[in-house]
Amino acid sequence: MLLKLYIYSKLLSLLKPLFITDKGSFNWVAVTSIVAILTLIWSVVFNTKKYKSDLITKERVQWMTEARPLVAKFISLVPAYIFEYELFVVDNEKDRRDDLAKRMKEIRETYYLLRIYGIADKNTELSKYINLLWGELTYISPYYNYARNHGLIKNARTPKFHKKVDKYISELVNKTSVFVGKYFDEQWDKVKNGK
Repeated sequence: MLLKLYIYSKLLSLLKPLFITDKGSFNWVAVTSIVAILTLIWSVVFNTKKYKSDLITKERVQWMTEARPLVAKFISLVPAYIFEYELFVVDNEKDRRDDLAKRMKEIRETYYLLRIYGIADKNTELSKYINLLWGELTYISPYYNYARNHGLIKNARTPKFHKKVDKYISELVNKTSVFVGKYFDEQWDKVKNGK
């Protein structure tokens, strides 16, 4: 208790010259200076946080602006490729080989960009469906070879097989597009909330 009293008295003796002049009046200049210093410190801290928040928001908006069209492009390229692959395999249209190679290159580039942007690698429903679509492309040749070898594809007029493939891919694309909307809505909410 005596130690605390001693510390307070020393502290008051140190601060007294700051707040009281030699003539015993209150020193407004010192108080104004202290308030100005505290305001400056608060302003620097506040502006630094605001700048960082604004920078993150700007970067997230730019990321969304670039990433959203990539996802849309990917989910539109995959069914187009599968349709063209069906024509190549089932209808035996060999002149489509070069076009298929170009499309696959474009799909591969888009998928890798989605991975670079972190969309295909996150643990989200969207990444799950993007990777499912990518996986379907990976196994398309063995799938059609199996179908041909087991008599599921006899000619271009085998509608049962095509309907199953079309239905499955359409469902994947539709689910992916639903999760695209949800994912980017969540990202936009983060932007609005400054997170």
